[in-house]
Amino acid sequence: MMNEPGDLPTPPFQIPRGMEGRSRPIPSPTKETMPEVRGKLWGVILFLLVAPLFAIEIIGSVRDATTGLPVAEASVTLGSRFTSTDASGRFSLSNAIAGEYRIVVTHVAYNKFTTTIRLHDGANPPISISLTPKIYTSEPISTAASKGINQIIVPKSAFPQPAARYIEKLPGIALIRGNGDIAPTIRGSRPEDVLVVVDGIPLPRNEKGYCDLGRISIPIRSVEVLTDNIPAEYSALAPAGVILIESRRKTSSGIRLSGGSFGKIGAKGNIGLELPKLDLEIAGSFEKSEGDFDYTIRDTAAVRENNRTVHTALDANARRTGARSDVALVFGYHDIDEGMPGDVDHPTPTAFRRGNGFNASFRGDFILPTSIDLDAKFDASKSNLYYYIPRPYVYVPVEADHILDSYGAQISLSKSIASLEPTIGGRFSDEGYALENRLSAERSIPRKGRRLFSYWIQGKYTPQIADLVSCNLLSSVRWDDADSIAVKRSGSIDGAASGSFFGTTIGLSAGYSEALHFPEYADLYWLRDAFAEGNPDLAPERSFKRHVSISAAYENSWARFYASSDLFSRTIDSVIVWKKGFDGLYRPQNFSREESHGREDRLRLSIAKRIELSWSNTTMVPIQRSPDRAVDSLWIPYKPGYHQQFGIEISGFGLKIGLDGSMVGKRYTLAANTKWTEPYETWDAHVEYRRKIGPLDAAFRFDIANLTDEKYEILNGFPMPGRSWRFGIDARYNF
Repeated sequence: MMNEPGDLPTPPFQIPRGMEGRSRPIPSPTKETMPEVRGKLWGVILFLLVAPLFAIEIIGSVRDATTGLPVAEASVTLGSRFTSTDASGRFSLSNAIAGEYRIVVTHVAYNKFTTTIRLHDGANPPISISLTPKIYTSEPISTAASKGINQIIVPKSAFPQPAARYIEKLPGIALIRGNGDIAPTIRGSRPEDVLVVVDGIPLPRNEKGYCDLGRISIPIRSVEVLTDNIPAEYSALAPAGVILIESRRKTSSGIRLSGGSFGKIGAKGNIGLELPKLDLEIAGSFEKSEGDFDYTIRDTAAVRENNRTVHTALDANARRTGARSDVALVFGYHDIDEGMPGDVDHPTPTAFRRGNGFNASFRGDFILPTSIDLDAKFDASKSNLYYYIPRPYVYVPVEADHILDSYGAQISLSKSIASLEPTIGGRFSDEGYALENRLSAERSIPRKGRRLFSYWIQGKYTPQIADLVSCNLLSSVRWDDADSIAVKRSGSIDGAASGSFFGTTIGLSAGYSEALHFPEYADLYWLRDAFAEGNPDLAPERSFKRHVSISAAYENSWARFYASSDLFSRTIDSVIVWKKGFDGLYRPQNFSREESHGREDRLRLSIAKRIELSWSNTTMVPIQRSPDRAVDSLWIPYKPGYHQQFGIEISGFGLKIGLDGSMVGKRYTLAANTKWTEPYETWDAHVEYRRKIGPLDAAFRFDIANLTDEKYEILNGFPMPGRSWRFGIDARYNF
């Protein structure tokens, strides 16, 4: 058994050779020996009294490897001691003793740093640590920034917002809000092609095959979107990209109350306890809205009825952090009761959707001997959604339960060797789907399971050249095996380099990646009906992405500027399309190919840490390549030609005032390009004030959505609300 750094050696005592058969008299505590014993006791007492005078104090700093800027709120673990960096990136630890220790530094926006140091008696030089960002094409994080280009880090003092509100501010992301769902798209992608990961665990997909952001109720620490340079454990399952969400640890206990237009009321509360080496937190939320609103479409004025929602959620988590481990156990439960108003031409005034679900997960990060990092994950979930729709639509049962369940296990091993970090990993997951038709039992679908085996090899290389140029190379190969589908191999490679010259940082990156989209349950198992049936022989769609980007950043004591431009393209082969056969039945087929290319430009300016300006514009040309000449070379539905975003926030003296704008171009809604939604422009404003009174931390926030009362649609026949408002109060108590 190996000794840990700082432990005393405990080898077995050995008898000197040649003395095995001899005995040695044991001296009795006579008067002659007692002074020796007393002398040793006084020596121990004296050592205990003067030891603090010789205890070693450790000081150090943590900075961004690409810009040299300080990194705040980085976690620093040295042996059994733990601390965090302050606003200047500094940290200190006292009462250490001489010896060899392993130091681990982590931060949500950076790659983990580990090394071994030796402390000597007396003064030790300060420890200087440089962290490499996870994404070189995004803005480096500094103490002055609360929002990055591809990432938003939520300060502890910020008024808590739902995850969807943070995500929609990120470049290239749009949210589709239909009957209660909040579906994310990245650069015009389908929601099914976006993977959402919460604290390292993939968010379970709903019955439609995508992740519903409305079911995330945890306190948010950060959200980040990755379109490229995606880790191997997610790469093959995220054709469009991955959204990483991290919850906030050690939140203050408090309650948040809100109200607004359309009958909105809400309450959220959490209790957090910090026990020795254990953090416990329980959070609950309740939100209700009548949701009905006036609209005008095609010269028709009406009221969108049956738009009510009632959401309830309860989350609990326990987390323990030690010198060589970080483990977390999470439980969640949610309940929904929503009306389904239908579209403008087919209203359903009595339709509804009711359901509930739970999820549980365990995640452990362990440092093994020889500095090997072991990451283990286990997750399970189950949900039941009951639909009642009196006027049926195509592909939708009249009255049925959709039951989904899943469980999975994952393990990976990695080790840092100088600038190289190789990783091997694997995951097993089982997903189940069943449909219980309440009107026609013979049309029910018994549980259909799908097992996915995945394993991968990844290499990360992050050398530093002469303290001026930082490089990052991420390459991976992955294999996926889903039931009867043959093993599919995919790979990716992404490289970046950035250097600082005269206070300006210039970065260049490029990459290529492959991903898969496995058929959804409706595609595989839809039982034969009067008009349609599934196809169990479908192959997964295969996606190929390429990108090249350049960025520049400059910062001084009062201002910071960042700009980047990313050229991207994506090709999808074997696209699944429902087509009518010779027998009159619609069936899904691997039928066509999709091609899209575009550019994403981003700007950000921060002045005196008081004014934050951001702008991004994503332009794209998505084209169908289909054997069907009627739609070949036409625009792919639901992909806008441009998506422009603007934001400004002014803060000071506890007050924040902000304005956010979004401009979306024309989108076709049919493959034949004969129907479309008109371009639209929306503006949202907010005012927030926070004040701390002793242990009580209170905040007030007022939001106005769709400030100009724009009349627009995201989907044909589904009008969006006009101007609306929301008011919230947040009160936290620091024990």
